[in-house]
Amino acid sequence: MKTRLLIIIAVFTLALIPVATNSFAEESFNGYSSIDPPLSEIVAGQSTVMTIRFLYTSGPYALNNFSPVIEVNPSSAQKFIQVDVDSIEITQGQIKRIPVTLTVDPHIEHEKIFLSISYVANHFRSGELQKSSWNDQIELDVKDRFVPEPEQEEPIFENCGPGTTYQDGICVVDKVNNSTKSSSGKWSGYPFTHDVESPLKQFKSGIRIDEIQCKESLIL
Repeated sequence: MKTRLLIIIAVFTLALIPVATNSFAEESFNGYSSIDPPLSEIVAGQSTVMTIRFLYTSGPYALNNFSPVIEVNPSSAQKFIQVDVDSIEITQGQIKRIPVTLTVDPHIEHEKIFLSISYVANHFRSGELQKSSWNDQIELDVKDRFVPEPEQEEPIFENCGPGTTYQDGICVVDKVNNSTKSSSGKWSGYPFTHDVESPLKQFKSGIRIDEIQCKESLIL
């Protein structure tokens, strides 16, 4: 009977012990932030300083390592934007300005980017991480981007076959051949061979005597 009573007392005692909570849980702080002066655009290939004006209203009495956290959207633009910020110390009721330097790669493909800005800091005594209870959204136009020129079409003379030269819009054969001679006196395309008709048939077809051709190895 005594053993059972001792067990009941032990269980009741454990029930009265409070459960330990995580002393390192994230806390939040409040304030007001704005971009001063307002910023609406950045220039590709240059560095732009954006100044954040921050009023600390409530939270721990003081914050250490206070710093903005800037996320660039769309995510494909992140590799073209370099963000440099400094951390500060601030106490309740203070207004401070935080410079942020944005450096944009001239080869960025986006005409517009969006910044999502939140804030983090450490409790001045415990060092616990503190996060802002809000974030800011900023839209920026990207000016003077490097736009590559469209690829040029291959020049027509590069498409002329061997033994021909590009002249006046056509490929002219380098070797004179009466069989390819045009009325303009130029030769276009490749020389070609064909069965030569007899001189009599050529004469009857209206070819002048001095233009009649003979088969190879024969003389007119």
